Amino acid sequence: MNEPANFDTNTNRPFNYPDHKPDWNLHCPKDEPLETPKYKTAILGQYLSDKTMCMIGEQTDGQGKIYKHY
Repeated sequence: MNEPANFDTNTNRPFNYPDHKPDWNLHCPKDEPLETPKYKTAILGQYLSDKTMCMIGEQTDGQGKIYKHY
């Protein structure tokens, strides 16, 4: 897989996270228009980001160029 992925976004604990570690997981802002579009989408879950990264996510190439994830 070449793209960034997180298949348990918006859950309290990833399915494969060690029990002895404190809960941690990626939670996306649910009031963002990109996370809750005005039209119905064919998704598995309630939000677009439930099985991937946040739609408002950005990453850099290390040389100053910023890429959006949507």
